[in-house]
Amino acid sequence: MIEQITGVRRQLASQRETFLRAVRRWANETRQDAHPLLLFILNCTGLPEGNRPIDLASVLNPMDMVSLEALETQLNRLVEEVGLGEDFLVTALVRAVAEHLERLVAEREQSLAAFRQLSERLAELAHDPEQAARFLAERGLAPRDVPAVLEQVRDEAARLQDPGWVEARRRDAEVWRRATAPLLDPGRRAAWEQERFRQAGEALGAFFRGPEGLQRP
Repeated sequence: MIEQITGVRRQLASQRETFLRAVRRWANETRQDAHPLLLFILNCTGLPEGNRPIDLASVLNPMDMVSLEALETQLNRLVEEVGLGEDFLVTALVRAVAEHLERLVAEREQSLAAFRQLSERLAELAHDPEQAARFLAERGLAPRDVPAVLEQVRDEAARLQDPGWVEARRRDAEVWRRATAPLLDPGRRAAWEQERFRQAGEALGAFFRGPEGLQRP
């Protein structure tokens, strides 16, 4: 029994670590920059605080705000400080990303129209410093950032028009399903729950035993 528990502890040391490895595997297998995916996941976890849109703010300096390290810090905070269940949090994020990747294909035309509209708006702002200042101040950016943001938006629109874009996104979704399959496996999740309750029991027992000096002989 002790060996079984020890094995479970090694296998399920951290759902968060397994999730972060899945994100890294997805980026490696799809040969993509993981920032767009990390942006989505961080938004799901409640970052950034307030209403500041992280996608525009990260265009110029993505590593300042979006990284695996930033995601790890946020997951740790939600589990260890906020008190969210680790299994609940990770499972929800796995499914949210899967739905997001599938939705990208379903909503391709809408996204393309939105990028074109935003591109036109930014092009107008490039010639109107006053409006640009108001528009970008709400997003934590300065008027001088308009050219960089405009270039990013145009690049996204061009990618959406690529004939192979849809098939590539479907492959992305399949890679994500494979990378995260262990996190959704019923047997693995049941074993993780059993180990979590065992650890909680140990912690509760230690609380009631108190300091060694106060224990009865």
